[in-house]
Amino acid sequence: MQVNPQKYPQLIFGIRTVLAEEGAVGLLKGWAPTAIGYSLQGAGTWSSSKLLSADIFYSRLMPMVCFLR
Repeated sequence: MQVNPQKYPQLIFGIRTVLAEEGAVGLLKGWAPTAIGYSLQGAGTWSSSKLLSADIFYSRLMPMVCFLR
């Protein structure tokens, strides 16, 4: 849709055009790179948040929390 705004002016027209020109398989093109990208992003976000939260909470914040109690 980003390539040719005249050919794909709105989402529904874009879907109809792709279905007419390429069939239902045309709607599935690009799913693999998208899935890989989201998987890598999710893995990076999850692992970095676990690493950082464990390091920061247990080594720096936990002693302060125990001290304040």
